[in-house]
Amino acid sequence: MIKLKIESVIIDDDGEGFDSNVIDKIFEPYASTKITGSGLGLAIVHNIVEQHNGNIFAKNIKPHGARIVIELPLGN
Repeated sequence: MIKLKIESVIIDDDGEGFDSNVIDKIFEPYASTKITGSGLGLAIVHNIVEQHNGNIFAKNIKPHGARIVIELPLGN
């Protein structure tokens, strides 16, 4: 049996959180609510995490703020 250990990185902020119009597509290219933003940052991170067999999640946290969780498998 192979056991795979997962390491998690959690990034929180205390800002306004993700806009409700974009949270469901936050990892898609060009998803941005900013005028000057390209919307590519989280799409690139998502791609890199998936290439390493990991997962990435985004959500709003109460009372305010946002959370990104990155889970990556550790090597042997």
